[in-house]
Amino acid sequence: MIDHHLIGESLTGLVVFEISEMEFCTDIKNVSAIINPNELNQPSLFDSHEPKIQINDLIIQIIDIHKFFGVEHKSNSKDKRIIIVENQDKTFGFFVERVKEIFSMSKGFKSKLKFSTSDENEFLLGKLNYEGRQLFIPDFSKIASDILK
Repeated sequence: MIDHHLIGESLTGLVVFEISEMEFCTDIKNVSAIINPNELNQPSLFDSHEPKIQINDLIIQIIDIHKFFGVEHKSNSKDKRIIIVENQDKTFGFFVERVKEIFSMSKGFKSKLKFSTSDENEFLLGKLNYEGRQLFIPDFSKIASDILK
């Protein structure tokens, strides 16, 4: 089911990130942290089949979001980040090639966003068109229920 309130009055901000040269976005309320993995003192993060990180007393699973969209990982770069999302009662993280922008919402900005549904992939809620750019919206509920069983 499409979460139509995503582009409604409850949208407080937008985090735009890149996965294999595709632009994705999510409401900033879903994001609890953006982490530079190079600053983590957790070398096993990259060695594990199911990597996890520890933040304070919380263990957070890092999922491979690339596989949900059928795209390859790009090489490691200084711009690579881990985005930690909270969706209902689940918290998980995933690598992105880079965080491109963080927008705060204003009426003028919201009026430039055009939402469309997408049948391209079951793990997409839809797309936002913004000034000629196509921003894909992941369905974190579906992703979480699929991987964090």
